[in-house]
Amino acid sequence: MFFNTSLFAVSLVALAAATAVPRDILGSCTYVAAHQCCQGVMPAYTSLVLHLIVQFEAQVPQDPSTPCGINCKPPVGGVCPASQPLEVCCQNLIQGGALSIGCYPANA
Repeated sequence: MFFNTSLFAVSLVALAAATAVPRDILGSCTYVAAHQCCQGVMPAYTSLVLHLIVQFEAQVPQDPSTPCGINCKPPVGGVCPASQPLEVCCQNLIQGGALSIGCYPANA
Protein backbone atom coordinates (compact mmCIF):
# COMPACT_ATOMS: atom_id res chain seq x y z
CA MET A 1 0.00 0.00 0.00
CA PHE A 2 2.81 2.42 0.87
CA PHE A 3 4.47 1.67 -2.48
CA ASN A 4 1.28 2.55 -4.40
CA THR A 5 0.85 5.80 -2.47
CA SER A 6 4.49 6.75 -3.02
CA LEU A 7 4.31 5.92 -6.71
CA PHE A 8 1.17 8.03 -7.04
CA ALA A 9 2.80 11.00 -5.28
CA VAL A 10 5.94 10.77 -7.43
CA SER A 11 3.78 10.55 -10.57
CA LEU A 12 1.91 13.72 -9.60
CA VAL A 13 5.15 15.61 -9.03
CA ALA A 14 6.52 14.44 -12.39
CA LEU A 15 3.30 15.42 -14.15
CA ALA A 16 3.32 18.89 -12.59
CA ALA A 17 6.93 19.44 -13.62
CA ALA A 18 6.22 18.33 -17.18
CA THR A 19 3.02 20.34 -17.71
CA ALA A 20 3.28 22.63 -20.72
CA VAL A 21 3.04 26.39 -20.25
CA PRO A 22 0.71 28.21 -22.69
CA ARG A 23 2.72 30.14 -25.29
CA ASP A 24 1.91 33.05 -27.58
CA ILE A 25 2.29 32.98 -31.35
CA LEU A 26 6.00 33.74 -31.05
CA GLY A 27 6.35 30.58 -28.99
CA SER A 28 7.97 32.00 -25.90
CA CYS A 29 5.55 34.01 -23.72
CA THR A 30 2.39 32.98 -21.91
CA TYR A 31 -0.94 34.41 -22.95
CA VAL A 32 -0.82 36.92 -20.04
CA ALA A 33 2.61 38.37 -20.88
CA ALA A 34 3.77 40.44 -23.84
CA HIS A 35 6.86 39.48 -25.82
CA GLN A 36 9.26 42.43 -25.53
CA CYS A 37 12.82 43.50 -26.34
CA CYS A 38 14.29 45.69 -23.58
CA GLN A 39 17.41 47.80 -23.10
CA GLY A 40 17.68 46.57 -19.52
CA VAL A 41 15.96 44.51 -16.83
CA MET A 42 16.40 45.30 -13.14
CA PRO A 43 14.65 44.76 -9.78
CA ALA A 44 11.66 46.97 -8.97
CA TYR A 45 13.27 48.66 -5.99
CA THR A 46 16.20 50.23 -7.84
CA SER A 47 16.33 54.01 -8.07
CA LEU A 48 15.72 54.14 -11.84
CA VAL A 49 12.68 51.85 -11.71
CA LEU A 50 11.20 53.65 -8.69
CA HIS A 51 11.74 56.98 -10.48
CA LEU A 52 9.83 55.69 -13.53
CA ILE A 53 7.07 54.23 -11.34
CA VAL A 54 6.56 57.63 -9.69
CA GLN A 55 6.85 59.48 -13.03
CA PHE A 56 4.19 57.31 -14.69
CA GLU A 57 2.06 57.01 -11.52
CA ALA A 58 2.24 53.23 -11.70
CA GLN A 59 1.59 50.82 -8.86
CA VAL A 60 4.73 49.82 -6.95
CA PRO A 61 5.19 46.01 -6.96
CA GLN A 62 4.98 44.40 -3.51
CA ASP A 63 8.04 42.24 -4.12
CA PRO A 64 11.22 44.37 -4.28
CA SER A 65 12.88 41.81 -6.55
CA THR A 66 10.15 41.93 -9.23
CA PRO A 67 12.07 42.21 -12.53
CA CYS A 68 11.20 45.31 -14.55
CA GLY A 69 12.12 46.04 -18.15
CA ILE A 70 13.37 49.45 -19.23
CA ASN A 71 12.60 50.90 -22.68
CA CYS A 72 10.90 47.82 -24.14
CA LYS A 73 9.41 47.36 -27.60
CA PRO A 74 7.90 44.34 -29.37
CA PRO A 75 10.35 42.35 -31.52
CA VAL A 76 10.33 43.12 -35.24
CA GLY A 77 10.00 39.96 -37.30
CA GLY A 78 10.51 37.94 -34.12
CA VAL A 79 14.00 39.40 -33.58
CA CYS A 80 15.25 41.91 -31.00
CA PRO A 81 17.34 44.82 -32.36
CA ALA A 82 20.87 45.43 -31.08
CA SER A 83 19.69 48.52 -29.18
CA GLN A 84 17.22 46.41 -27.17
CA PRO A 85 18.89 43.00 -26.93
CA LEU A 86 17.11 41.50 -23.91
CA GLU A 87 14.24 39.25 -24.99
CA VAL A 88 11.67 39.03 -22.18
CA CYS A 89 8.00 38.42 -21.45
CA CYS A 90 6.38 41.25 -19.45
CA GLN A 91 3.02 41.25 -17.69
CA ASN A 92 2.44 44.99 -17.30
CA LEU A 93 3.54 47.50 -19.95
CA ILE A 94 3.50 51.16 -18.90
CA GLN A 95 3.84 54.18 -21.21
CA GLY A 96 4.28 52.07 -24.34
CA GLY A 97 7.05 49.96 -22.81
CA ALA A 98 9.12 52.74 -21.22
CA LEU A 99 8.63 50.66 -18.07
CA SER A 100 7.48 47.05 -18.05
CA ILE A 101 6.75 45.30 -14.75
CA GLY A 102 6.94 41.56 -14.18
CA CYS A 103 9.44 40.60 -16.90
CA TYR A 104 11.11 37.20 -17.19
CA PRO A 105 13.38 35.67 -19.84
CA ALA A 106 11.40 34.83 -22.97
CA ASN A 107 12.96 31.41 -23.38
CA ALA A 108 12.54 30.30 -19.76
